[in-house]
Amino acid sequence: AGYTVTSVALRGDSEIPPSEAVARLTAQGVDAICVIAPRSSSLASLREGGRGIPVLIVKADDDPHFLTLSVDQAQGAELAVDHLVALGHRDIVHI
Repeated sequence: AGYTVTSVALRGDSEIPPSEAVARLTAQGVDAICVIAPRSSSLASLREGGRGIPVLIVKADDDPHFLTLSVDQAQGAELAVDHLVALGHRDIVHI
């Protein structure tokens, strides 16, 4: 459909600061940014440099500055255990 995806991975020891990653993405003319498990420094960079670009944040709690998507970890665990029990498993361990 004419879409492409650009991925930027930032680690704690990354040579690229979050502000530079946001600048690179906006320079490419991206239509939106999706950030998974953001650090607070990444969110600050998006607030400062990502103006005018829709941003989706995937993290546990809401953020008033961005559209936020979260996963209900407790319900996911409950559904997984229920599924295993329904299959007949009785000794279930989570590591």
